Amino acid sequence: PAPNTPLLIKYIPAISKTFTLRTVSDSDIPTLTKWQNSPRVAYFWKETGDENHQRAYVRKIWDTPHSVPCIGEIDDVPFAYFEIYWAAYDLLGGYYRANPYDRGAHALVGDEAFRGIAVHWMSAIMGYLLTDHPLTTRVVMEPRSDNGVIIGLLCNIGCRYMGTVKLPHKVSALLMTTRAWFWE
Repeated sequence: PAPNTPLLIKYIPAISKTFTLRTVSDSDIPTLTKWQNSPRVAYFWKETGDENHQRAYVRKIWDTPHSVPCIGEIDDVPFAYFEIYWAAYDLLGGYYRANPYDRGAHALVGDEAFRGIAVHWMSAIMGYLLTDHPLTTRVVMEPRSDNGVIIGLLCNIGCRYMGTVKLPHKVSALLMTTRAWFWE
């Protein structure tokens, strides 16, 4: 998809707000730079740097054929950066028994005001990933194994803990959901 293309627009009645997932555009670089340089985000992402660094980082993701950089918005206010990917072709695909249509997402919440409603927007993303392609039946996530908050959140919305994966850059909890688990 082209930059700034909406992938998902979903009204969430429980919070009376609209969640939008759209692709990154160049106008998002200053915001992403601010987020990546916050100590909380830098601890997990290790991508601190100026706007040129962030632009190059996003370009690298755009140039990866299996991944799409995205911005999450609540009522048109950007609050998070996501990388939506085909897991079998991502680094993670070599660490579990991947199916060709498995999906995954990396998440960075830049605006802390939206962390308290994460269950709502993360559920929207999981539902999107499970329905975007008819052959996708599983979504995998691989947060750092010491990120208990996100692991707990993902388990509360239908993911199951599948074990620990030692990736070259981090030790991750491998979490997975299926269409059946997510909607049970």
